[in-house]
Amino acid sequence: MGLPSTERLKVWVRAGGICAICKSYLLESSLTAREVTRGELAHNVGQKQSARSPRGMQSLPKAERDTADNVVLLCRNCHGEIDDLLQADLFDVDKVFAIKRDHEAFIRDITSRSESQRTVVLRMRGNVRGAPDNLGRDVATKAILGSTDRFPAFSFAPDRFGIEIDLRGVPGEADADPAYYQAAARRIDEVIHRLLKPAADANSVPHLSVFALARLPLLIYLGSRLDDTIATDIYQRHRTGETWTWPSNGEPAEFVHRMGPGGNGEPTEGVLVVNASGTIHPTELPAPLFTLPRFVIEPVDAVPHVDTIATRATLGSFERAVRRLLGDLEATHKTVRRLHLFAAAPVSAAVTLGRVAGWGIHPSIAIYDRTSSGYRLVLEVTAP
Repeated sequence: MGLPSTERLKVWVRAGGICAICKSYLLESSLTAREVTRGELAHNVGQKQSARSPRGMQSLPKAERDTADNVVLLCRNCHGEIDDLLQADLFDVDKVFAIKRDHEAFIRDITSRSESQRTVVLRMRGNVRGAPDNLGRDVATKAILGSTDRFPAFSFAPDRFGIEIDLRGVPGEADADPAYYQAAARRIDEVIHRLLKPAADANSVPHLSVFALARLPLLIYLGSRLDDTIATDIYQRHRTGETWTWPSNGEPAEFVHRMGPGGNGEPTEGVLVVNASGTIHPTELPAPLFTLPRFVIEPVDAVPHVDTIATRATLGSFERAVRRLLGDLEATHKTVRRLHLFAAAPVSAAVTLGRVAGWGIHPSIAIYDRTSSGYRLVLEVTAP
């Protein structure tokens, strides 16, 4: 006879409409994005007491087999995997029950949390130098749950994918000339103004979690378009562990800012060098900028490398160094209204730099990109 409608409803509600194994959303077609039911109800102890029914020979009264307590919500692929008789030794009754129990507990936990623990997810996806990104919803979910006590909100936008800025279709990424950056910046602005800004103005964004993969100038540009008044967590992919989750421990590094040579009189322009994941030597800068006042942000008593910013505490130190630099500029170099920016920085530092320096009344930022022949100016950032 099958599960009564009341029991079917219990399974779907307890599972949150998500596959208990792969966590895929089961109320939408992955091909057409139409609202269709893709979930399947899988019995733990088989519906029939038969060797041909997966786990069917286990002891369980027939009346209890077609109940929500004995059924788990899965996608078609995962359903086939656990019911494959060749894998019966891996997916026994205890294993399937544990999958069901843990997933339903997870859904119950995140749906019972307060609004203050909700974070709106923003993902910017790009193919950097031809390499595909790995910023699926599952990656962001795992990183947020593993790094904070917040839970991700992907239903913020009408398409139920959260705020996604997709740069993968912007032509010219391989050459990355100024025209490419202008087109990519327009796409960033379009999504921010269409989705994020109206929601922020309506106080519908209690917290923001940012995941981004793109060329460094676009990471800085994205940060400059984020409201500095919204509490924000910025994530990056860590070389150690190949994960986006911020580690809960680790020795933090400290960042400082200092002033280099140049800057006679009352200059209207300056140079900002950020050495966070590598070192940019003064000789690499374009010759016309040599006489401008130079400001440097770098770690204390350490050579910058790809894992310098490996903890949230280190990112916090980097952000404070940027804010102190901007404060000193206002106090001692009021005439500087434009900064030429050269940065060697990971995702989190690049977005943070743009968010802090690109918002408000700070100098405009001329962002340079590194090419095989040197640095070239590709974007100009002013306050939105």
